[in-house]
Amino acid sequence: MIVKMKNVLLLCLAHESDMSLNALRELGILHIKHTQEPRGDNLDNARTDLAKAETALNTLSTRTNKQAAETRRETTIQANEVIDLVDQLVKEINSLNDHLDILNSKRILLEPYGEFDPAVICKLSESGIIIKLYHITGRKPFIPPEGVDAFPIRTDSTGQYFALISTSEFDFNGKELALPDMSMSAVLNEIEKTESNIKAVDEKLTDLHCTANMVRDFIVILREKLAYIEAQNGMGVHDKISYITGFCPEHSVQALQEKAKENGWGLVIRDPAPGDKVPTLVQYPAWVKVMRPVFKFLGIVPGYRETDVSSSFFIFLSIFFAMIVGDAGYGLLFLILTPYLRYRKFAHANPEPFRLLYVFSVSTVIWGILTGNYLAIDFELLPSFLQKARIDWLVNQNNSMTFSLLLGAIHLTIAHAWQAIRMGRDTGSLIQAGWILVIWSIFFIARNLLVGSALPYWFTPVFTCGILAILAGLISKKQWMDLGMLALSLVSCFGDIMSYLRLFALGIATVKVAEAFNGMAADLGAWFIMNTGEWLGLILAVTAVLIILLIGHGLNIILCAMSVLVHGVRLNALEFSLHMGQEWSGFEYKPFAESSSLKIKSTA
Repeated sequence: MIVKMKNVLLLCLAHESDMSLNALRELGILHIKHTQEPRGDNLDNARTDLAKAETALNTLSTRTNKQAAETRRETTIQANEVIDLVDQLVKEINSLNDHLDILNSKRILLEPYGEFDPAVICKLSESGIIIKLYHITGRKPFIPPEGVDAFPIRTDSTGQYFALISTSEFDFNGKELALPDMSMSAVLNEIEKTESNIKAVDEKLTDLHCTANMVRDFIVILREKLAYIEAQNGMGVHDKISYITGFCPEHSVQALQEKAKENGWGLVIRDPAPGDKVPTLVQYPAWVKVMRPVFKFLGIVPGYRETDVSSSFFIFLSIFFAMIVGDAGYGLLFLILTPYLRYRKFAHANPEPFRLLYVFSVSTVIWGILTGNYLAIDFELLPSFLQKARIDWLVNQNNSMTFSLLLGAIHLTIAHAWQAIRMGRDTGSLIQAGWILVIWSIFFIARNLLVGSALPYWFTPVFTCGILAILAGLISKKQWMDLGMLALSLVSCFGDIMSYLRLFALGIATVKVAEAFNGMAADLGAWFIMNTGEWLGLILAVTAVLIILLIGHGLNIILCAMSVLVHGVRLNALEFSLHMGQEWSGFEYKPFAESSSLKIKSTA
């Protein structure tokens, strides 16, 4: 359910604005809409501090040192000191890396010429002996200028390297090496020294890894400080009155009014205007809360005036997951690994993703049992009780395709029925009813094309009624553009229903890939047994089979996960949402609140 919001205008005395903001932040219910664009040096500084802290945390998070974490658990260094130190060390290591790049460039240039001292060449030049180093491509003999001696140094696939020596100035048509400022040995020594310095600085950064949580907590404080300054600088001021605007959940209005009485604020509370950009607060049913991590990961939020479709999203994504993975063995593996990950590896993580994985795992096990898929093991080799649990109708290819299309028709019907209920007696509900009839007509057309099933006797009147209902609704609402695009919309609807066939195709692909790896493992195991000694062959066969099965099924599981993310989510977030009229145009409700004990003073 999308929580209803109220538009709030809060007025306070200008000299009490700091006190009012702190009280408002303690209340933690107002999503602030800035009256003016927040500006100021204090705001720029706060943003810089936050960016610097986040960069420091990213740097520390990439390094792990359990020993350092144990030995420096009780450190007296402060978070801001850590951030400054990390910033300094990162700059130092970047500078060293730049210097190392320059040295490596010098090494590459000098390497073909071998070891020589540039200072000696300079002294000889002062004495009238000119030495120049050259490189030319190709291996054809060259003729040096008159009065110039040539001394070959090296010849390789890139060409010839040589020195030309003379007692007078000369020119030569070749690539001359600019005289370096240090010898090859000096460059190599400097490279070694620089690499050692980089390693030392890197070790200092690694030793600071144990302070990452402290920096993470400090970032929370910096974000609060930034939010406070933005709220402060974004307030409107008129004479001796400061004012702030925002949105408050309808159920929290009373708390806001009570706080206003305590602090002597003026309040203007009204319903959001049609053009207002209102934040979205979704109140999920208890059984759908597990979907929150999915929406957060996808970065999609329903618009304030749209519909909360999380319940439908959850139910159908669970079904899609089961059909795409389609193997009871994989589902059981997920079911075993989930508590291990939850309680051993990520004990302090948000539990909701793991609860969702439990649901997906159970649904996959159920679907795998119904279709008789257990790690692609031959059905005839399964125990009799597992064979009896299979529904043979689902195994038939034509029936599987029909089921996928049926699921699509049901899914899209829910979308249009939902819209019709929301519209009530509006003429738009007639359009939605027409589309429901069209969807089922298209379902039977698709079924006829794919599996050759005959169209029902009532197909023509139902399809005709659907088209007429849509036409009547569009004409009544004067939606001439939609009327002109109706033919294209019908084709698009056909494509949307057909797109649910991906569930059948991906499920088949999962089984076939698993069967291929099983066959590969069996063939290789048999080859080892037949072509090597009895015991050695058995050991090699078992080892090869295990490796292939682990890699093969592991790869298959990864492909399944990607398929669910790409295709399972798409059917909900695209096909269903388009028919639902859901644009996911919202932005999250973020109240001005505090999550630490920091009391921020005015920075004005």
